[in-house]
Amino acid sequence: MSRKRKAYFQIVSEMQTEDRISEAKICIKKLTYSVGEVLEMHESNQIVVYSDILSSQIPSSFAGHSFKHFQAAMHRYEIVRLLALWDHAQENAYSIPKAVMLIDDNDVLEALKKSSYEAYANRTAARVGQRGYTDEDEVEFDKIIKDIQIEKGIEQSEKTKLGLIGIIEGVKKTGASNKLKSIRNVRDHISHSLEKTRMELSVDITPMKYGDEKAILTDTIKYIEDLYCFVNGTSFSIEDEGKENAKQNAEELWKNCRFSITDYIGDRKK
Repeated sequence: MSRKRKAYFQIVSEMQTEDRISEAKICIKKLTYSVGEVLEMHESNQIVVYSDILSSQIPSSFAGHSFKHFQAAMHRYEIVRLLALWDHAQENAYSIPKAVMLIDDNDVLEALKKSSYEAYANRTAARVGQRGYTDEDEVEFDKIIKDIQIEKGIEQSEKTKLGLIGIIEGVKKTGASNKLKSIRNVRDHISHSLEKTRMELSVDITPMKYGDEKAILTDTIKYIEDLYCFVNGTSFSIEDEGKENAKQNAEELWKNCRFSITDYIGDRKK
């Protein structure tokens, strides 16, 4: 563990439970914005990099060289932004490992479990207010509804803690996976002019394959959705809503792009 990571780990370990939860909520909310940016780039790359919709319009010409650079730049930017979501926990940054570090504590998990319980169990029971019902009837209805809410609260609180434990274990597993390591290694080559990265100097790295980023993005979306549900207390689907919007945006742009390229560039023949 680097000196900076050790320093931040120490900071987190000394934080109060309430502060860890508050910081985690902020981190997770920012992650939802960041993963949206990656989704936009990913859906664009499904057309620009992984289909021939644009490449088939490029005739045999010098333009092909620039188009290949354009494809590479698009693909590399997606990798850079995706890997930013998996950067090691730091004080002045937002990542999935940081969110997990903040909640990876039994007191924090118990506090989130309790909060989940209270969200259901402490709701005010709606009074029936129907004709023919006595006050005693309405009191009885209130008791029945309250019992249902308490039962639901217990059920949901258990689901919250088990869900968070599963997320913590899953994030650590993904973070240590060969696939993520290979993508991170590519990111390091993109970001720095290196013959060999630090990882390549210490261990054998499996080369990244085109499409590996899609599997990591799928895991990333699932973790962020679940963290937002269990920590921030709100459910929403990045996969359903964000991906569909990103796909529509990409298709409306790239499927309507047209290249008109001649066989000559000035006096330079192809």
